[in-house]
Amino acid sequence: MSDQEQIPATVFLSELERMRKRMEELDRERERLRIQLEFLTHMMDRAGMDDGTGTKLGPTEAVRRIVGTHPGMPRSQVIEEAIPVVKTGAKNARRTLAQTILNLLGRGTLREESGGLFLVTTKGALADIFAPGEPATGKQGGQQG
Repeated sequence: MSDQEQIPATVFLSELERMRKRMEELDRERERLRIQLEFLTHMMDRAGMDDGTGTKLGPTEAVRRIVGTHPGMPRSQVIEEAIPVVKTGAKNARRTLAQTILNLLGRGTLREESGGLFLVTTKGALADIFAPGEPATGKQGGQQG
């Protein structure tokens, strides 16, 4: 291109318009992502989940959440999974979690089967109470848990 040739102004104007449109698209995308982030943060808050900001759960809620998301997990593994997310003033969090699991088993909130823990659902509990014969928990009559 020589010094005599000039680029028409329309080329610059069309490039400027293309860049403005792209900026508008990016602004819309950013707003969409901001709304999604707010929604996810809200849902995690409602669920009581730790989002990495240091929010912790009580021992009972931590155990219930872990067993609910990982049915059949052994007690020791539930305790290990719960330690990072549990808030407790006790010196020994493992002992607190072990006692919490025992309490939940005693209350009928959890059941232990084949070495794993399971949440007792309302449907399963009602079937155990009202259905004669085999319990809904899958144990034969007279079999110890």
